[in-house]
Amino acid sequence: MAWHERVVRFRINTHSIRVALRTARLLEAVMGGRFDIAISTKNFILLDCDDKSAIELFTEFCRGLCREYASRGFMYETPHGFHFVLLKFMSFPRWRTFYRWLLRMMDEEPELEDIIDRAHIEACLRRGYATLRLVQLRRYLMIDETGEVIFYE
Repeated sequence: MAWHERVVRFRINTHSIRVALRTARLLEAVMGGRFDIAISTKNFILLDCDDKSAIELFTEFCRGLCREYASRGFMYETPHGFHFVLLKFMSFPRWRTFYRWLLRMMDEEPELEDIIDRAHIEACLRRGYATLRLVQLRRYLMIDETGEVIFYE
């Protein structure tokens, strides 16, 4: 059976059924197959730190998030900085509220600008979802629900 004779399933991260259906119709028209949509409205918190000298402050901030949300998190080092993933799925409204709160905190506490990439947060809010490009990973850190570092490589 050729690929275009099969139903292709994919997940689209949106809170709008209209956007999901429009995306499926566009893919069907362009690709010539049938696409089945699974809508996802849950997101992880993803943070970006471009200043490698700020690793201690970034780690402390991320440890606090793990404690606050009672969730584990992972930190990755890339050639350009550090990335953090809080392993807690959040509904879209809660996710958006968190990122808006973070921007307000960055306005009130300028030192946060040194450890968190504002442009990344603003781009996530514009898109309605968070992404990080994880290439050339060099270091891995895991933080448990209490904020303790439990694995470091």
